[in-house]
Amino acid sequence: MKRVRMSRVRLSIVAVAFAALSFSPPVLGAGGESSDAAPASTLDLSYDLYAGGIALGRVGMSAHFQGSDYKAVSTLETRGIVNAFWQSKIEAASNGQLAGGHVQPALYDSYSQNRNAERRQRNPG
Repeated sequence: MKRVRMSRVRLSIVAVAFAALSFSPPVLGAGGESSDAAPASTLDLSYDLYAGGIALGRVGMSAHFQGSDYKAVSTLETRGIVNAFWQSKIEAASNGQLAGGHVQPALYDSYSQNRNAERRQRNPG
């Protein structure tokens, strides 16, 4: 259940980032000159999680888009009182192409660490 919820949260964050960047115009350098390279957009988000004023953790996401290429990284790290019960750090990264309005990952890499074990999963697209 927690794993499914975490995947949905991660997917939702990437979808929001993609939608925000898809509808934003490219920003050109000073003077408005364009270069030969496709314009790039980056979105970085970071949230400290609290419940009733008690720190629970931090969630972060970074997405970079340039032309039809993308790279996204998300992190979750427990903090505060939660660490007494479940100390964990989870990182996931994906990169690939955007084509026809769909994300086509070339590589997905995830890493998780808790008190008892470390786990790495790497999947080519």
